[in-house]
Amino acid sequence: MKTLAVILVVAVVVAVSHGKAFDKNCAEGEVFKTCGTACPDTCENYQDKMRICTLQCVIGCQCETGRVLRKDGRCVYTDEC
Repeated sequence: MKTLAVILVVAVVVAVSHGKAFDKNCAEGEVFKTCGTACPDTCENYQDKMRICTLQCVIGCQCETGRVLRKDGRCVYTDEC
């Protein structure tokens, strides 16, 4: 029983520390997502509606709705591309 308690405590510590490893302080125009897209809209591809993307979750900062990723890494409105 004692071994099970130790394993449980270690598992909780690892889970909590893993969650803190992700920087949730996003730049202007970005939001933190726990399950964002692996294929973000960019200035180069946002008009391509037939784009193929894998279904997977990406944890981190992504552009807010209505913004796209510019080559310099900033999230901008499409008229700023």
